[in-house]
Amino acid sequence: MSADTAVNLLSYAEVVALGLLAVKLGRTRLSRIYRALFVFAIFEAGRAALSLMVAHDTSLYWYIYAATEPITWVLYALMTLEAYQTALSEFPAISSVSRRFVSVSLAGAVVLSVGSLAFGTTNNGPYPILEAFLLVGRVVNASLLIFVICLALILFWFPVPLNRNALVNAATFTFYFGITTGAIFLRNLIGPDMSQAASVAVMCAANCMVIAWMVLLSPQGQQQSVTAGIPRDKERAERLIGQLEALNTTLAGSVRK
Repeated sequence: MSADTAVNLLSYAEVVALGLLAVKLGRTRLSRIYRALFVFAIFEAGRAALSLMVAHDTSLYWYIYAATEPITWVLYALMTLEAYQTALSEFPAISSVSRRFVSVSLAGAVVLSVGSLAFGTTNNGPYPILEAFLLVGRVVNASLLIFVICLALILFWFPVPLNRNALVNAATFTFYFGITTGAIFLRNLIGPDMSQAASVAVMCAANCMVIAWMVLLSPQGQQQSVTAGIPRDKERAERLIGQLEALNTTLAGSVRK
């Protein structure tokens, strides 16, 4: 099987997987909790299906890409905020401050990247508008990746109590976003001639993450309590949780002031 054929098959699989994920979230009413994920699944399924119907070497394809890519950035940002909210629901002040920080920092990063375009792009390529567009995309994705990694580190280090769905969503989104963002950075580093083998590997991994969302998220998972973080003895775990509770109380007081 050629790489082109594999990419096409994986694209069809992505449409089906995202569609099934959206259907499951809607039928189980988990779409009310994971709204950003639900909208993302519907939007990306439609976007992927549309890209399969348009030849990639046409102007129409790039117009569609330019029109839909910023929406993907917004959905990624909303999914990041949603992951923070559901994973840190036991610490509302930390969750609230974290989400505000993510929002403000992301907005600042976009403003700075757009402002830097006034000084021109870093190279004098034949497509300055495309280069500017990709620059903003890199800044958005890099900023969100930092916040996603920070959440992963929090859940890895602290024994945070949360339901199974919240842990599944945070872990799956971390891997999904890390993989897809890594592909973008690799493509920008190597150029448009990035090996098709790498594209196939990335699409396989991304499809696996979508399937993980579809299989592991369930209504029962909202009721099952789990503890994040590496296994620790009871005394150490209580001390770490105490640190989070103290921080949550301090932030709650600061917000009220």
